[in-house]
Amino acid sequence: MTDLARFDKDFADVGQFAARTRTRLPADIVAARSRVENLIGAYVGAIRRGDYDQAEQDLQNAEATAPTMEKFLAR
Repeated sequence: MTDLARFDKDFADVGQFAARTRTRLPADIVAARSRVENLIGAYVGAIRRGDYDQAEQDLQNAEATAPTMEKFLAR
């Protein structure tokens, strides 16, 4: 699974968990989800601009943030 597919699955699974359980997500999970979403947007923007160093940095930051969601989802 590619990193982007992994992030997409994590993002969707966190949203589905919240909808299924009808509970409020913990603040750190909301922040991690938002951060990954923003970093992926920045990654795509950097790729479009041809700024591959920034794209790599954004991807690495997303990789560092994703385990917060994955731990919550018990993966």
